Amino acid sequence: MQITSPIWHLNLQCPCCGQGQPLLLSCSKCGHIAAECDEVGTFFPDARRLEPSESSRCANCGAAGSESFVRASSDQVQRAGFKPGEYQ
Repeated sequence: MQITSPIWHLNLQCPCCGQGQPLLLSCSKCGHIAAECDEVGTFFPDARRLEPSESSRCANCGAAGSESFVRASSDQVQRAGFKPGEYQ
């Protein structure tokens, strides 16, 4: 049996497409929480503001590229100040 880490999403619809949910990501360099629409892939450098960006740069440290972001863990999401009702 293979055990995988959970995938955390914000409890709201994507502001760009209105269909997907923002997937919570963490910068592998500094731990900053970003988001990406799970439907169309729109990148949001700051998961709190959900303002789309053409660049996939970290809003905190400037690390660039999709390889700089990984799925956020529940510990990272909670450390960033998100409450259990804000994500699932």
